[in-house]
Amino acid sequence: MKRLFVIFMIAVLLLFLVACEGSQIIEENSVKVEDEELLINGQLSIACVEPINFNPIKVSNKSYLDISDLIFNGLFEYDKSKKVIPVLAKKIDIDRNTGKSIVKLRDDIFWSDGNKVTSDDVKFTLDTIKKNADSIYIENIDKIQSYKVIDAETLSINFVKPYFNLLDRLCFPIIPKHIYTLYDDFLPVGTGPYKVTDYKKLKFMELKPNKYYWEDKDFGIEQIKVIFVDDAQALDPFFQSGEIDVLHASSYDWEKYKEQKDISTYKYISDGFEFISINHDNELLSDKAVRQAMMYAINRKAIADKHLLGHAVVTDTPIKPDSWLDDGQGIKYNYSKTEAQYILSNAGFSFNSISKAFERELEGKTQVLRFTLITNVENNYRVKAAEDIKKGLEEAGYIIDLKIVPFDEVQKTLESKKYDLVLTGMNIKQGLVLDGENYASYINEEFDLLIEEMITKQNSPDILPLVYNKIQKIIREDLPIISLFYKEYALVTRSKLRGIIEPDSMNLFRTIGDWYLVKEKNSQ
Repeated sequence: MKRLFVIFMIAVLLLFLVACEGSQIIEENSVKVEDEELLINGQLSIACVEPINFNPIKVSNKSYLDISDLIFNGLFEYDKSKKVIPVLAKKIDIDRNTGKSIVKLRDDIFWSDGNKVTSDDVKFTLDTIKKNADSIYIENIDKIQSYKVIDAETLSINFVKPYFNLLDRLCFPIIPKHIYTLYDDFLPVGTGPYKVTDYKKLKFMELKPNKYYWEDKDFGIEQIKVIFVDDAQALDPFFQSGEIDVLHASSYDWEKYKEQKDISTYKYISDGFEFISINHDNELLSDKAVRQAMMYAINRKAIADKHLLGHAVVTDTPIKPDSWLDDGQGIKYNYSKTEAQYILSNAGFSFNSISKAFERELEGKTQVLRFTLITNVENNYRVKAAEDIKKGLEEAGYIIDLKIVPFDEVQKTLESKKYDLVLTGMNIKQGLVLDGENYASYINEEFDLLIEEMITKQNSPDILPLVYNKIQKIIREDLPIISLFYKEYALVTRSKLRGIIEPDSMNLFRTIGDWYLVKEKNSQ
């Protein structure tokens, strides 16, 4: 029985249609402080919305979850290139035929209160996720069939089947059983580089280096003050007023900081992937030439420059350009109206000067390149981008009917599979999400076989990129969707913060061990 694998339009997509949230680093504005002097015992001030609960399994507060990366670790985590690597886990043995796995923990990991990390903590974390249907990690475990502790450092985790992205599903923070069994809202106790040393409700939380941290490293930032704000809208004013030293700018308006001499910005590629879903049940859209011509006719860079101030990375495939799985081939479909019309002409279409659209006769029927493009009204950027996409396609010889509707209607339209084109987006960590409903009705047998190969090669890091290269080749040639770009976000900092500052979408504070503070000119 032929298996249908969807490239992007999955159930998870419905969660990200409106707001999509990472890592080629570009320091846009670096200020050199003359005669800089290291600031000893200095304090770095950051801010977040105070969560209802400090348990990272139970909250969806993005500003707190960014900071929780300083406090907690997972069995496995993504490195800078989006490769899944073991952290609290020492190794994992996976049965490629059944999906059964044995996880071995490191024997040198302790909680910040001095207690040893054991398999019971991992089981407790899994139990906690399982009992909280609204946990952001609930989908990580929905394919786990069973799990049990074997000994203090070993446990078995059995998946329903051997998924190709099995290790991705084990990327979630581990929490201590001895704390959260008794105190559900207890202050964070983790295994990360920092620990909580002070807390004042509604005011602040203080962090200092965790002496039990498993990585032997001296931290230049010896104290972090996390100031609590009422809502995410208050973060920017707090930064502008100088109350905090670091701001995560997840929109594209950090350009305003370029005028300030004491500010530096560090861009990174976010997980926010924008694309146009294509319904392959449409007879015309199932023609590869029609899709390729569309790709050439859309000026993706101009759209990003105009509506996102250029803070986006154009891509022909959903594989993130900074991922270890990217083939490095770059952009094939640079904007060209001439190339678009050439492709259509070779596919048997001719331009009708009256309708101002390309059409062709096929089996006694006239086919006109007329489609409806849908996007959601709540997303102002997408509404404006859809208008430019319409303009570009119509200049190349298409007729595009634009339909701007509420999010719920977009969702229902996708589920019905009765649409032509949908401008939307989703969050992607590496590049492919392949489980769920095939809303786009895309079928490719070679692609299916490569997915099967990915499952068997998931423990072969040298081979997996080669399989992904083949997949990217298919995507570039066959264009199951129209890839637009990944958005860029930034970490904005005051110039007194120095060191190797390299944020990414998986961890804004990944390099904090190499950060330090310097005295400012007016400091005494």
